Amino acid sequence: MPHRCRLPGEAEADRAAGAWPAGWVRLAGRTGQASRARAGPAGAGPGPGKTRAGANVICAALGDNSGGGTWHAGRVGSSTTRRLIVLRHAKSDWPDVPDRDRPLAKRGRRDAPLIGRWLRAHGYLPEMVICSAARRTRQTWDLVAPELGGSPSVTFEPRAYAASALTLLYLVSELPGTCRAALLIGHNPAVAELAASLTEPPDADGAPGLSFPTAAVAVLEFSGDWADLAPGHARLLDYTIPAHLRSLPGSPGKPGKSGATQSSPHHCGP
Repeated sequence: MPHRCRLPGEAEADRAAGAWPAGWVRLAGRTGQASRARAGPAGAGPGPGKTRAGANVICAALGDNSGGGTWHAGRVGSSTTRRLIVLRHAKSDWPDVPDRDRPLAKRGRRDAPLIGRWLRAHGYLPEMVICSAARRTRQTWDLVAPELGGSPSVTFEPRAYAASALTLLYLVSELPGTCRAALLIGHNPAVAELAASLTEPPDADGAPGLSFPTAAVAVLEFSGDWADLAPGHARLLDYTIPAHLRSLPGSPGKPGKSGATQSSPHHCGP
């Protein structure tokens, strides 16, 4: 059974709380460049930033990550393959309110449905949704949901607000085995660090990472149960950001046929 990785800063907090999770080990190793977060008003939560693959992650050797099927739009390659869609909330405003209560900005209200349409066009439809209980993440889901169709089970999770990447991984591990595809809506830097650590090869060093601006979305796939998901065990299937979708022919202000179903240049699927 492979060792799992610890994220920097979490080991000390877990030790103080007496919450060292079974099977997780802290190993000496490299750390990548720290994620950058925008400073906001006093008490403000995570802000926009970038994470390189491997940023803030100290990894142990992982086991074999081969096997499993491949994803196609709307269907699964094998009965043990699962899909995790990681979405950062859309652009938010900065009024004089507690950080948890910050609403979406005008641009965010425009970008969220665009991401929803992209997900539906590619068949990336979740059965369950874990959404931070913050106002801006709830509003993001409210605008994404109508574009997806269907009626996925939604949990507005207080633990996902101001969470670490490890906490988000815990939340994902709690998903039931009957769920094949889930959507996680959260905040930076945790969502960017989670996506990077799950898809990073254990021996990667200085590999290019994903930029995770507001409303960025990464689609990951892996084989096994949700509880088995660990750093380095997933594959990046697809990825896009609103700026790319707005630049496509047929987008608002762009001539030509609709290009909303296209992926960004980071598309990794078949």
